Amino acid sequence: MNWRQLLLPFLSGLFWGVQPLAAQNWAAQAPPYGRPDATIDLRTREGAQVIQGKWRYNDVKIVEVDSKGLGADLKPSGAPVRTYDYTPHAGTAGFDDSQWPVIDPATLDARRGNGKVSFNWYRIRVTLPENVGNLAVAGSTVSFEIVIDDYAEIWVNGSLSPVLGQSGGSVVKGWNAPNKVTLTQ
Repeated sequence: MNWRQLLLPFLSGLFWGVQPLAAQNWAAQAPPYGRPDATIDLRTREGAQVIQGKWRYNDVKIVEVDSKGLGADLKPSGAPVRTYDYTPHAGTAGFDDSQWPVIDPATLDARRGNGKVSFNWYRIRVTLPENVGNLAVAGSTVSFEIVIDDYAEIWVNGSLSPVLGQSGGSVVKGWNAPNKVTLTQ
């Protein structure tokens, strides 16, 4: 094959502080297109420095909001109702997370949520370098791998868009389920 791939593995049980060894082995040995030509481990300070990234964290709050119930048109056009939403909506492109705490990449697997219903955001901006080791990044397939415990959404540039060939897609579900999202091809 004439393609190269760069893997950005982020393997961690973010919600429960579990870092499964089987998931690490899955990432290193069996990505959908074979073994990557280069990797940047975003769980390390060195890896985050390579992509000029800083991990940021914020809790999500569940809030009660006004809405409309189901109408005759099967859309939310009916009577006023109260329902739930969350804040902040940090998946949008250009969301300002500059006031969020920066966390050490080596602590990403630390448990941060406290309850039975716990939501939180982890954000990082990625600037791809020209080279990773001997691999020229230009023209490479770049993917992001994660192992998460329970449920997660992976937003890339403000969207959850699916890409053919990724495993799991932008929405991760399952206990310590490996997932791969293709960022560039």
